[in-house]
Amino acid sequence: MVYEWKQGRFGADPQQVGEELEGIEYKDAASVVKVARKSKGELHKCFEWDDSIAGEEYRKEQARLVMRMLVTTANYETDTGAETVTIRAFESVRYAGIDGEPEKSMTYIPTREALSDPEMREQVIGRLESTIGEAQTTAEHYAYLVPSFRVTASKLKEARQTIRA
Repeated sequence: MVYEWKQGRFGADPQQVGEELEGIEYKDAASVVKVARKSKGELHKCFEWDDSIAGEEYRKEQARLVMRMLVTTANYETDTGAETVTIRAFESVRYAGIDGEPEKSMTYIPTREALSDPEMREQVIGRLESTIGEAQTTAEHYAYLVPSFRVTASKLKEARQTIRA
């Protein structure tokens, strides 16, 4: 099998990492970390081993998870009556700093605020487009295993085209 990185996030050879992963019998996160910790191969390079840095990064990931998991409900009127929808409370966007500060990496903004700002709304729409595109690609690639995925891919393509309509 030939391995590549989806995005160049790691400073390790993807082929070697893939081959190392093949050798792990049960590939849950804990067993992958355990093997990476013991080895000094390419897989080892994919992790931060300084506990003071890794600990703080873990807490940041927990904070991101908290913000991604919080939802709120919104009520609105339609032609058929009142509707209630559950939405994420916060959206992750690149946000220009206050008073001319440089752009920050990613910031969580209340969803209503993010969607009311044209630049932030564009980021949310772009992420939605990308997510649907990835699902479409996955359905197309797996259609040889599950023929009904061809229909799924087609419907996802239609949905993606309507986002900016």
